[in-house]
Amino acid sequence: MFEETQRFSAVLIGSLTAFTGGLSLTVNLVASPLPWWEAAGVAVLLSLAVLGLLALFRLRTVVDHTAIDIRFQPLGLGRRIARDQIATAAPITYRALADFGGWGVRLGREGWMYNMRGNRAVRIESRDGTVTFIGSGQPEALLAALRAEPSPDPRSSDQR
Repeated sequence: MFEETQRFSAVLIGSLTAFTGGLSLTVNLVASPLPWWEAAGVAVLLSLAVLGLLALFRLRTVVDHTAIDIRFQPLGLGRRIARDQIATAAPITYRALADFGGWGVRLGREGWMYNMRGNRAVRIESRDGTVTFIGSGQPEALLAALRAEPSPDPRSSDQR
């Protein structure tokens, strides 16, 4: 019904990589007895490690006939919400830093946020009052999939 995979934006990855390299180089030059070329080598290696790690992360959102599944991979963090347990779902616009303290899996004032980029999400309130925010580049399509009548599971049909 709906599937979306998001990655961190290239701007965010580049900014964090440059910041890590610059900070590492500064600390090594100021507080370490390493010669400058070794300090630069450490900074480059650390920057490449951060770049590689950030490139691995992705947010996968899948809506099927029974539930919405949100996974922050490769860590496996996320949750599954049964469609019949969703009380309300609505599109929102948010500010990642101000409202949730950044990107990734975050706990905000109202509930958990799963986001990778952008400023649009779907706010889901479960019947038990739990609130979950799911960042999406396609919040209207995600919402439409959640509101669509669930089709029967094709794996459960009678085989006569």
